[in-house]
Amino acid sequence: MLQKLPNKLITLRQLYTLLGGWQMLRFLIARISGAPVFTALVPEINREITVRFNNSDVVLLLGVFLHRDCHLELCPHPALILDLGANIGLTATAFAVQFPEARIIAVEPDDSNMRLCESNTRAHKATSCLQRIVGHHPGWGQVTNPDAISMSKQFAATKEGAPLAIQISTIDELLDEYPSRGPVLVKMDIEGSEIEIFRDSETWLERVHAVLVEPHGVGTDELIREKLAQHNFAIRIVGEKILGLRPPWL
Repeated sequence: MLQKLPNKLITLRQLYTLLGGWQMLRFLIARISGAPVFTALVPEINREITVRFNNSDVVLLLGVFLHRDCHLELCPHPALILDLGANIGLTATAFAVQFPEARIIAVEPDDSNMRLCESNTRAHKATSCLQRIVGHHPGWGQVTNPDAISMSKQFAATKEGAPLAIQISTIDELLDEYPSRGPVLVKMDIEGSEIEIFRDSETWLERVHAVLVEPHGVGTDELIREKLAQHNFAIRIVGEKILGLRPPWL
Protein backbone atom coordinates (compact mmCIF):
# COMPACT_ATOMS: atom_id res chain seq x y z
CA MET A 1 0.00 0.00 0.00
CA LEU A 2 2.78 2.45 0.89
CA GLN A 3 4.46 1.86 -2.46
CA LYS A 4 1.25 2.75 -4.28
CA LEU A 5 0.56 5.88 -2.24
CA PRO A 6 2.96 8.25 -4.06
CA ASN A 7 1.43 7.38 -7.46
CA LYS A 8 -2.04 8.00 -6.07
CA LEU A 9 -0.94 11.34 -4.66
CA ILE A 10 0.57 12.29 -8.02
CA THR A 11 -2.71 11.39 -9.74
CA LEU A 12 -4.71 13.46 -7.25
CA ARG A 13 -2.39 16.43 -7.67
CA GLN A 14 -2.73 16.21 -11.45
CA LEU A 15 -6.50 16.01 -11.14
CA TYR A 16 -6.41 19.13 -8.99
CA THR A 17 -4.37 20.87 -11.69
CA LEU A 18 -6.84 19.81 -14.39
CA LEU A 19 -10.15 20.29 -12.56
CA GLY A 20 -9.52 22.86 -9.82
CA GLY A 21 -10.25 22.75 -6.11
CA TRP A 22 -14.06 22.61 -6.05
CA GLN A 23 -14.33 19.81 -8.59
CA MET A 24 -11.49 17.96 -6.90
CA LEU A 25 -13.49 18.02 -3.66
CA ARG A 26 -16.54 16.70 -5.50
CA PHE A 27 -14.38 13.96 -7.00
CA LEU A 28 -13.12 12.84 -3.58
CA ILE A 29 -16.62 12.87 -2.07
CA ALA A 30 -17.98 10.80 -4.97
CA ARG A 31 -15.07 8.37 -4.69
CA ILE A 32 -15.48 7.89 -0.95
CA SER A 33 -19.24 7.49 -1.26
CA GLY A 34 -18.81 4.62 -3.74
CA ALA A 35 -20.36 6.34 -6.76
CA PRO A 36 -19.71 4.37 -9.97
CA VAL A 37 -19.01 7.43 -12.14
CA PHE A 38 -18.03 11.06 -11.83
CA THR A 39 -18.93 13.92 -14.18
CA ALA A 40 -16.71 16.98 -14.28
CA LEU A 41 -16.52 20.15 -16.32
CA VAL A 42 -13.04 20.08 -17.87
CA PRO A 43 -11.88 23.72 -18.09
CA GLU A 44 -9.38 22.88 -20.84
CA ILE A 45 -12.28 22.25 -23.23
CA ASN A 46 -15.25 23.73 -21.33
CA ARG A 47 -17.19 20.48 -21.65
CA GLU A 48 -18.51 17.90 -19.22
CA ILE A 49 -16.81 14.51 -19.22
CA THR A 50 -17.94 11.39 -17.33
CA VAL A 51 -15.41 8.82 -16.11
CA ARG A 52 -15.65 5.63 -14.08
CA PHE A 53 -13.88 4.96 -10.81
CA ASN A 54 -13.44 1.22 -11.39
CA ASN A 55 -11.40 1.54 -14.56
CA SER A 56 -8.47 3.44 -16.10
CA ASP A 57 -10.64 6.35 -17.13
CA VAL A 58 -8.98 8.86 -14.79
CA VAL A 59 -5.54 8.05 -16.23
CA LEU A 60 -6.94 8.56 -19.75
CA LEU A 61 -8.58 11.82 -18.69
CA LEU A 62 -5.24 13.17 -17.46
CA GLY A 63 -3.38 11.90 -20.51
CA VAL A 64 -5.73 13.51 -23.02
CA PHE A 65 -6.59 16.82 -21.33
CA LEU A 66 -3.68 17.56 -18.99
CA HIS A 67 -0.71 16.01 -20.79
CA ARG A 68 -2.37 16.48 -24.21
CA ASP A 69 -0.90 13.24 -25.50
CA CYS A 70 -3.04 13.29 -28.66
CA HIS A 71 -2.70 17.01 -29.42
CA LEU A 72 -1.67 17.55 -33.03
CA GLU A 73 -0.81 20.72 -34.92
CA LEU A 74 -2.36 20.07 -38.33
CA CYS A 75 -3.02 22.79 -40.88
CA PRO A 76 -5.20 22.49 -42.84
CA HIS A 77 -7.50 20.73 -40.39
CA PRO A 78 -8.48 17.13 -41.15
CA ALA A 79 -11.80 16.65 -42.89
CA LEU A 80 -12.30 13.14 -41.49
CA ILE A 81 -10.93 11.53 -38.32
CA LEU A 82 -11.24 7.81 -37.65
CA ASP A 83 -10.75 7.28 -33.90
CA LEU A 84 -10.15 3.53 -33.80
CA GLY A 85 -10.31 2.28 -30.24
CA ALA A 86 -12.20 5.33 -29.02
CA ASN A 87 -12.72 3.96 -25.47
CA ILE A 88 -15.00 6.44 -23.65
CA GLY A 89 -14.62 9.20 -26.24
CA LEU A 90 -11.94 11.37 -24.63
CA THR A 91 -9.65 11.58 -27.66
CA ALA A 92 -12.65 12.08 -29.96
CA THR A 93 -13.75 14.96 -27.73
CA ALA A 94 -10.28 16.51 -27.77
CA PHE A 95 -10.17 16.24 -31.57
CA ALA A 96 -13.65 17.80 -31.80
CA VAL A 97 -12.48 20.82 -29.82
CA GLN A 98 -9.26 21.19 -31.82
CA PHE A 99 -10.81 20.43 -35.22
CA PRO A 100 -14.48 21.49 -34.92
CA GLU A 101 -15.13 21.21 -38.67
CA ALA A 102 -13.97 17.59 -38.90
CA ARG A 103 -16.27 14.62 -39.15
CA ILE A 104 -15.21 12.19 -36.42
CA ILE A 105 -16.05 8.49 -36.37
CA ALA A 106 -15.41 7.05 -32.91
CA VAL A 107 -15.12 3.27 -33.30
CA GLU A 108 -15.27 1.18 -30.12
CA PRO A 109 -16.36 -2.45 -29.61
CA ASP A 110 -16.92 -2.55 -25.83
CA ASP A 111 -20.50 -2.00 -24.60
CA SER A 112 -19.69 -0.03 -21.44
CA ASN A 113 -17.14 2.11 -23.25
CA MET A 114 -19.61 2.79 -26.06
CA ARG A 115 -22.29 4.08 -23.68
CA LEU A 116 -19.90 6.60 -22.16
CA CYS A 117 -18.43 7.45 -25.56
CA GLU A 118 -21.88 8.43 -26.82
CA SER A 119 -22.47 10.54 -23.72
CA ASN A 120 -19.08 12.25 -23.74
CA THR A 121 -19.16 13.13 -27.46
CA ARG A 122 -22.78 14.26 -27.80
CA ALA A 123 -21.86 17.96 -27.72
CA HIS A 124 -20.12 17.62 -31.10
CA LYS A 125 -22.82 16.93 -33.68
CA ALA A 126 -20.28 15.84 -36.30
CA THR A 127 -19.06 12.96 -34.11
CA SER A 128 -20.63 9.53 -34.71
CA CYS A 129 -20.06 6.58 -32.36
CA LEU A 130 -19.83 3.19 -34.04
CA GLN A 131 -19.77 -0.10 -32.15
CA ARG A 132 -17.44 -2.17 -34.31
CA ILE A 133 -14.21 -4.13 -34.09
CA VAL A 134 -11.47 -2.90 -36.41
CA GLY A 135 -9.70 -5.79 -38.10
CA HIS A 136 -7.62 -6.75 -41.11
CA HIS A 137 -10.54 -8.58 -42.74
CA PRO A 138 -14.33 -8.22 -42.41
CA GLY A 139 -16.42 -10.59 -40.36
CA TRP A 140 -17.66 -10.95 -36.79
CA GLY A 141 -15.89 -11.07 -33.44
CA GLN A 142 -16.47 -11.42 -29.71
CA VAL A 143 -14.56 -10.54 -26.57
CA THR A 144 -12.02 -13.14 -25.40
CA ASN A 145 -11.28 -11.69 -21.93
CA PRO A 146 -14.65 -10.42 -20.62
CA ASP A 147 -13.35 -9.94 -17.07
CA ALA A 148 -10.59 -7.53 -18.14
CA ILE A 149 -10.98 -3.80 -17.70
CA SER A 150 -12.67 -2.35 -20.74
CA MET A 151 -9.59 -0.63 -22.18
CA SER A 152 -7.72 -3.97 -22.21
CA LYS A 153 -10.37 -6.23 -23.70
CA GLN A 154 -9.36 -8.24 -26.74
CA PHE A 155 -11.48 -9.81 -29.46
CA ALA A 156 -11.34 -12.86 -31.68
CA ALA A 157 -13.27 -14.00 -34.75
CA THR A 158 -16.63 -15.72 -34.36
CA LYS A 159 -19.67 -16.50 -36.53
CA GLU A 160 -22.42 -14.08 -37.46
CA GLY A 161 -25.32 -14.59 -35.07
CA ALA A 162 -23.13 -15.90 -32.24
CA PRO A 163 -23.94 -14.56 -28.76
CA LEU A 164 -22.57 -11.02 -28.31
CA ALA A 165 -21.09 -11.03 -31.82
CA ILE A 166 -19.82 -7.64 -33.03
CA GLN A 167 -19.22 -6.69 -36.63
CA ILE A 168 -15.59 -6.45 -37.77
CA SER A 169 -14.80 -3.69 -40.28
CA THR A 170 -11.56 -2.98 -42.08
CA ILE A 171 -10.21 0.54 -42.38
CA ASP A 172 -10.92 0.43 -46.11
CA GLU A 173 -14.57 -0.37 -45.35
CA LEU A 174 -14.78 2.53 -42.91
CA LEU A 175 -13.25 4.88 -45.47
CA ASP A 176 -15.82 3.68 -48.02
CA GLU A 177 -18.64 4.11 -45.52
CA TYR A 178 -17.53 7.62 -44.56
CA PRO A 179 -15.96 9.12 -47.70
CA SER A 180 -13.99 12.35 -47.45
CA ARG A 181 -12.76 14.82 -50.04
CA GLY A 182 -10.28 16.33 -47.58
CA PRO A 183 -7.32 14.99 -45.59
CA VAL A 184 -7.89 12.00 -43.32
CA LEU A 185 -6.41 11.33 -39.88
CA VAL A 186 -6.48 7.82 -38.41
CA LYS A 187 -5.87 7.45 -34.68
CA MET A 188 -5.40 3.82 -33.65
CA ASP A 189 -5.24 2.30 -30.15
CA ILE A 190 -6.69 -1.19 -30.48
CA GLU A 191 -4.77 -3.25 -27.91
CA GLY A 192 -2.60 -5.47 -30.05
CA SER A 193 -4.52 -5.70 -33.33
CA GLU A 194 -2.33 -3.02 -34.91
CA ILE A 195 0.23 -5.51 -36.15
CA GLU A 196 -2.33 -7.47 -38.23
CA ILE A 197 -3.80 -4.30 -39.70
CA PHE A 198 -0.40 -2.90 -40.67
CA ARG A 199 0.68 -6.20 -42.22
CA ASP A 200 -2.26 -5.80 -44.60
CA SER A 201 -2.00 -2.04 -45.10
CA GLU A 202 -1.23 -1.62 -48.78
CA THR A 203 -4.64 -0.16 -49.62
CA TRP A 204 -5.78 1.91 -46.67
CA LEU A 205 -2.46 3.67 -46.05
CA GLU A 206 -2.66 5.10 -49.55
CA ARG A 207 -6.01 6.68 -48.66
CA VAL A 208 -5.03 8.55 -45.47
CA HIS A 209 -2.72 11.45 -44.71
CA ALA A 210 -1.84 11.04 -41.02
CA VAL A 211 -1.69 8.05 -38.69
CA LEU A 212 -1.38 8.31 -34.90
CA VAL A 213 -0.93 4.83 -33.45
CA GLU A 214 0.00 3.37 -30.07
CA PRO A 215 1.84 0.08 -30.72
CA HIS A 216 1.25 -2.98 -28.54
CA GLY A 217 3.22 -6.21 -28.60
CA VAL A 218 6.67 -7.33 -29.65
CA GLY A 219 7.67 -6.24 -33.14
CA THR A 220 4.69 -3.95 -33.67
CA ASP A 221 6.69 -0.73 -33.40
CA GLU A 222 9.19 -1.85 -36.02
CA LEU A 223 6.50 -3.06 -38.44
CA ILE A 224 4.51 0.17 -38.19
CA ARG A 225 7.59 2.28 -38.86
CA GLU A 226 8.51 0.08 -41.84
CA LYS A 227 5.05 0.29 -43.41
CA LEU A 228 4.76 4.03 -42.86
CA ALA A 229 8.15 4.58 -44.48
CA GLN A 230 7.16 2.43 -47.47
CA HIS A 231 4.16 4.70 -48.03
CA ASN A 232 6.20 7.91 -47.75
CA PHE A 233 5.07 9.01 -44.30
CA ALA A 234 7.45 11.12 -42.24
CA ILE A 235 7.67 9.52 -38.79
CA ARG A 236 7.59 11.38 -35.48
CA ILE A 237 7.05 10.34 -31.87
CA VAL A 238 4.20 11.83 -29.80
CA GLY A 239 4.50 10.51 -26.24
CA GLU A 240 4.06 6.73 -26.51
CA LYS A 241 2.55 6.99 -29.99
CA ILE A 242 3.97 6.91 -33.49
CA LEU A 243 2.81 9.71 -35.77
CA GLY A 244 3.06 9.29 -39.55
CA LEU A 245 2.55 12.38 -41.69
CA ARG A 246 2.50 13.13 -45.38
CA PRO A 247 1.11 15.99 -47.53
CA PRO A 248 -0.72 18.20 -46.87
CA TRP A 249 0.84 17.93 -43.40
CA LEU A 250 4.51 17.96 -44.31
